[in-house]
Amino acid sequence: MNRCVIFETTESSWHGFDKIALPLEHPYTSRKSIALYFYSRERPAKEIAHKHTTHYVNRQLPAHLVEGRPLKRADIDALRELIAHRDNQLQRLYAENASLLQAQERGFGGQILYLLRRLYVRYGR
Repeated sequence: MNRCVIFETTESSWHGFDKIALPLEHPYTSRKSIALYFYSRERPAKEIAHKHTTHYVNRQLPAHLVEGRPLKRADIDALRELIAHRDNQLQRLYAENASLLQAQERGFGGQILYLLRRLYVRYGR
């Protein structure tokens, strides 16, 4: 509770947090987060990356899931949740890829429409 984390974000500042386990006496508590980004105009050339989107990495298997350890109900639930997140991410990627391929089939105009739609989805909301 009441913690602040400040760190530099770069192309290699991978970060995340473990799944939040709410206390039984506060089942409706939620995580609150405020993210502020400050950019500088002058950067060393080796720190400048090409434009890209954020790459989200799914949570890894919990460390306690090892060979020979019996699975509990909570373990099965955690595995199902991880698989569902992976499947949803794959569906989004497949849909994005299909849209791009369909735009290519429609020629240059289709590619322009595809890019405009992506810009709207990303920045227009």
